Amino acid sequence: MAKKQNTSKPRAAKRNPGNTPAPLTLWQRYKNGELGNAVKAYCKPDNVRFIAGLFILGISLFLIISLVSNIFTGRADQTYVQSGNLTHAANYGGKIGAYLSNYFMDSCFGMLSLFIPIFTLLVGVKFMGAYRVRLWK
Repeated sequence: MAKKQNTSKPRAAKRNPGNTPAPLTLWQRYKNGELGNAVKAYCKPDNVRFIAGLFILGISLFLIISLVSNIFTGRADQTYVQSGNLTHAANYGGKIGAYLSNYFMDSCFGMLSLFIPIFTLLVGVKFMGAYRVRLWK
């Protein structure tokens, strides 16, 4: 007996009846608490502390370079910084370093201002967890 050949057309995919809900907006996700959970899952406390420590470490290294450079090149920059016409800074921190070091060294604390970036350097290292630092000593 011969097999009967299938002559029917293949079935088409079922069409969407049109009652699929729209995706939630960003505000609706925030109200439901879904957005906060996603951010919390992405920003783990260890990662955030490490990145904050790295940021603080970079700023403190920049301040140390600028303040030490101001000890040697402060005379060349001082008149231009005080007049506000600094075009080329002799400070290794550039224009921003010249202005910051002039503010800290000449206007605020003097040579003791070097302790500020050293302390922030230790805070950055402690945040990163690279070395155990006791800040109270």
